[in-house]
Amino acid sequence: MENTEHSKAPAPRSTADPRQWSTTAIGRAVGAFSLFLAATVIVVIPAGEMTWSVWVAVISLPFWVSAAATGLNWRVTADRSGVWVAGPWRVKLVRWADIKKIESDSDSFVVRGAKGSAAALRPTGWTKLEQRNAAGHTAGQAAEAIRAMLADPELRPVRDSAPAEQGMPLGPVLVVVLLVWTACVYWLF
Repeated sequence: MENTEHSKAPAPRSTADPRQWSTTAIGRAVGAFSLFLAATVIVVIPAGEMTWSVWVAVISLPFWVSAAATGLNWRVTADRSGVWVAGPWRVKLVRWADIKKIESDSDSFVVRGAKGSAAALRPTGWTKLEQRNAAGHTAGQAAEAIRAMLADPELRPVRDSAPAEQGMPLGPVLVVVLLVWTACVYWLF
């Protein structure tokens, strides 16, 4: 006699390769728009006197650069060691034993670790628009999959990821690009 309880669905197994989630076309569009805003701030600065609105634009420049770097290039990788979060300025590993909570809501992804440490990505895209897309909200899918891996260690990948699989922070590259842009704007105007 066949045991139908066990034959309905195969037991979930871990994958050999690390699992990865990264930005979508919508997230890249948000990142490109943020980069456009940062470049526009640089063009506006030499255009006239330093009014309060220009100062607000200058002060917001680091936010736009971070948002552009995150939107264009964020990546979350789960491997045997833990969860790698490639944000705008660095790639951070949060080991499986240290993970306390995974959050994903309203265009963000946060891994909370032990001792108050966290690896966060904001913005990861435009959630309302991504949920209408066939692929769905990628950061939300990553959070659900990692929560499942936390609950059942058998689901975790069995090999470590290579550095190329962990992602690269784009913030330093964008700072160099914006410095070159600033030099061009000042020399041309």
